[in-house]
Amino acid sequence: MIVTYALRGVVAQNFSDQPGWFTAVHDPRIRVAVALMHQEPAFDWSVEELANRSGMSRTAFAERFRITMGHPPLAYLRTLRMQMAMRLLSETDRTLEQVAAEVGYQDAFGFSKVFRRTVGVSPREFRLGAKRPPQGLDGGSVAS
Repeated sequence: MIVTYALRGVVAQNFSDQPGWFTAVHDPRIRVAVALMHQEPAFDWSVEELANRSGMSRTAFAERFRITMGHPPLAYLRTLRMQMAMRLLSETDRTLEQVAAEVGYQDAFGFSKVFRRTVGVSPREFRLGAKRPPQGLDGGSVAS
């Protein structure tokens, strides 16, 4: 127990002023918004909607979120959605349209455009790379 308390103290002292999760969980209003985005990532969130549900004005919420998390709210949401999409593309055989809908995009074209801009490759290229067997140094498959 002593080690746990010491670790908590070190983390609180060294990371409490850094933007990110540690700071967000200690801010009840930002914690609400982050939880909402994680619970319903496909919902058509706006800064105004998140601010209302957090009990803040839009401007105050946007600034507080940016300071607390290190990113604007919708940039955080986009990153969350792209992480989910990468997982779905690599772990399932869902169609591009299904993945797009599940992560909050109305069509595969718009989703693909954002995915390529954010991840650096198209969803198709990402899926092919994720399903490719590991390669050895000689270009052949790695033997088990």
